[in-house]
Amino acid sequence: MTDVDKCEIEKDKAYKINSQAVKHIVRAGRVVDSYVIHISTDYVFDGNKGNYKEDNIPNPINYYGLSKLLGEIFASSYDESLIIRTSGVFRNKGFPIYVYKTLKEGKTVLAFKGYYSPISARKLALAIDELLDLRKTGIIHVAGERISRYELAIKIKEKFNLPGEVKEVDEIKSWIAKRPYDSSLDISKARKLLTIDFYTLDLEGMI
Repeated sequence: MTDVDKCEIEKDKAYKINSQAVKHIVRAGRVVDSYVIHISTDYVFDGNKGNYKEDNIPNPINYYGLSKLLGEIFASSYDESLIIRTSGVFRNKGFPIYVYKTLKEGKTVLAFKGYYSPISARKLALAIDELLDLRKTGIIHVAGERISRYELAIKIKEKFNLPGEVKEVDEIKSWIAKRPYDSSLDISKARKLLTIDFYTLDLEGMI
């Protein structure tokens, strides 16, 4: 359940999907002696410093982040598990897709000035496929390179020569849950381990 605002409203549902379900998956994995990969998020961090390493202490500021952190705790209770933290995954939806469609229609994009590490779903899937063969355990950050949403929106506008405007804002008034200002992830561990380029921003893969 990745809708951050919806998690803030429907906390019981978010807990069941993002936390409790992981406990049951791990229990089943333990019974059949299976390797478990759990996908988590940069939102387990508060965003006060950015460029977070795997061993930095989580401190979520919204319920989505908390529910995912609880999922991590359940996953880490099993020795044969790998927690993959990622950020801003996009393919048919996500911030880059919203920006592209909005600018193409000649409308204005309000871009939160905070930073994150967006990655295309295609590149994340390729990274996961390679990690499956390595059967690593613990925590690893697999995400794109650090960028602000404003900078990303400008790149998309210029890349596809779109007519709309981009405005940088300190907050999005429609948001219900707080967002971390800089939840970018340090991906140096994954870059040393994996052979593929999972981190370069893949704007061509948007459309």
